Amino acid sequence: MPKLNPGPMVGFGRKITWLAIKTADRDLVARTFPLAETMETDWETAVDEAYADLVLVTPSLAGQGGQWVLAAGDALAPIGGALWLSQALRTEVQLFATHRVSGSVEWARCLNGRLRRHFAKDDGVLRAWVGVPDEAELALGMPSLQGLDSLAEVGRRDAAALAAGRPNDAHQWLLIGEDDVLKLAADWSLDPDALDDRRGPGAPLIGAPTWPVD
Repeated sequence: MPKLNPGPMVGFGRKITWLAIKTADRDLVARTFPLAETMETDWETAVDEAYADLVLVTPSLAGQGGQWVLAAGDALAPIGGALWLSQALRTEVQLFATHRVSGSVEWARCLNGRLRRHFAKDDGVLRAWVGVPDEAELALGMPSLQGLDSLAEVGRRDAAALAAGRPNDAHQWLLIGEDDVLKLAADWSLDPDALDDRRGPGAPLIGAPTWPVD
């Protein structure tokens, strides 16, 4: 049987959910989910399937602070899955998601099964806020929380300003989009969109999600 040629890496990260798992063991990640009917394939096919209904798991990639395995697919969307995987592997797991049509963006950082940071908004409406923004988030326009009476109230006021066509009256964080999510991923782990056409360390896996995580 001829050896699989995975081809150059193919970037992703726009209009999809992905996890960054701090580990060098791709197969351990796939087993822990678990994924059914896993197989190695070329990068182009793997990314196409991740945008359909399967999950892509990359080989170990160098990023901020060490090696990371990325898993992509909208089946990964619930934050509970990132928390569960972080606890199971006793490592850091980051979640990122964008959806251009609804204006949704989300990111989270879990360490050893504990949720340290979680931000999500849908079309200008705040959906989740846990923890305090770090320097990388503040550089994107996230509020420092200093001097804010209530984040929920600020969110309501800013959403009303956007709806009224007065974006300059809203805080910059409500205008954060998918490019900002990719910038943050680069600061926290690595930007999967920047993988495009680079030579990879091996083939990715694809598999069917089977976990019962809400």
